[in-house]
Amino acid sequence: MTKARTEAQKRRDRKARMEAAGLPGLAPIPRRADQGKARMEQIKAEAFERDADVPALEARCRQMGIPVIVVPEKPSDPDEDTREARKARHQARLARSAQLRDMRAVWLGCSAGRAIASVARDEGTRKNLWDAAQHMRRTVLAYDRALGAPNRHATCLRIMLPTETLQADATTPATDPRTDEERYHQAVNAWMAMHGWLGHVDARAASIALRTVVEDQPCRDPAALVRALHCVADGIAGRKVQYRGA
Repeated sequence: MTKARTEAQKRRDRKARMEAAGLPGLAPIPRRADQGKARMEQIKAEAFERDADVPALEARCRQMGIPVIVVPEKPSDPDEDTREARKARHQARLARSAQLRDMRAVWLGCSAGRAIASVARDEGTRKNLWDAAQHMRRTVLAYDRALGAPNRHATCLRIMLPTETLQADATTPATDPRTDEERYHQAVNAWMAMHGWLGHVDARAASIALRTVVEDQPCRDPAALVRALHCVADGIAGRKVQYRGA
């Protein structure tokens, strides 16, 4: 029996003796709220739980096969809410907050990003590989536009945007001073360079990279995708691209 449980039992015995003697009981004294750094961390974790994105972040955890951390319920009986139980709830709340905060990473919003995160554990490596994936997407988009090809993905929501407005904001693309011919040649050159970098991995890995990154299809081999993205990252950085076969 713990010390906290012994003190709780003493309080119950004292209350029972007073009720048996017909004496009024004393009003319970509320426990003082925690102070300092631990209290501030608890406040932040509780505020985070009220975020509207929490269900989506939990869904990301389940999609990646990560068990969602659950905070134990507070006992209905105040005497059972021991110091050890409060400490366990506090630690679980902090761990859950950190887990869901990690799920906010931008690369976890698509198949390619989740595959990268499942293989690369270092944050810097994840960012470099994510930048390589984004470069591939921009390159293919520019190439499609240069050829006049239709969009690969649905853009049906854009019909709801007003087309007559002439106002510009922070999301408005910068003015492109290039001629149509210059845009075409640069788009084709970037597309050929990207495929040249992907030529430094086996054909299967290059195919997986194109399907996962460009078409956003489920990645069947995250390790192959990462090998291909490392080659693209080397090419973007101007390094000599090494062959990374299976």
